[in-house]
Amino acid sequence: DGPGAVVLAISGGGQSRVFQVDAGAEVTLTGIAAVDGDSTVAEGSNTYGGGIYNQGRLTLDQSTISGNNVLSTALYYEPFRERPGIGLGGGIYSTGSLTITNSTISGNTVSNSVTPAANQGVYPSGAAGGALGGGIAATGPLVISNTTISGNKAAGLAGGPYIYSGGEADGGGIYATNTVTISASTITGN
Repeated sequence: DGPGAVVLAISGGGQSRVFQVDAGAEVTLTGIAAVDGDSTVAEGSNTYGGGIYNQGRLTLDQSTISGNNVLSTALYYEPFRERPGIGLGGGIYSTGSLTITNSTISGNTVSNSVTPAANQGVYPSGAAGGALGGGIAATGPLVISNTTISGNKAAGLAGGPYIYSGGEADGGGIYATNTVTISASTITGN
């Protein structure tokens, strides 16, 4: 337990992710702020969680996740073409269980800056990567109550010269692919 998000801020200093919760771990963070985290190093084909990357069971209470950034610069290779990676969860990326209460998720950003070279091999490429979940990207169950999610941003990059698709940008506030329960919360300005 921390003394409060206004008193205790843990910073990534714009150089690294602030917290990582590994698979099988059960963690509760209370009364802290996770700020200025940065994730620009691809893990496989994608880049995850500027503030927090959760693979376990995480509960956030009376906390602030703010000013974190994910910038996907990854390229990976498929047969006959290179493909850009995806940035996920500027504030939080969660593949595990995530519960957020009495907290603020604000001012986080996820973006992509990769456009592969056009006309790779047999197939034209040029599709830009995606940016999903400026505040939160969750593929596991997500429960949010008495929380404000505001001022977060997801920004994709336009495609290359032989465009099949531009960069997808979804979920400025929340991008989720699993069960989401939200109560008594404010989601605005994302």
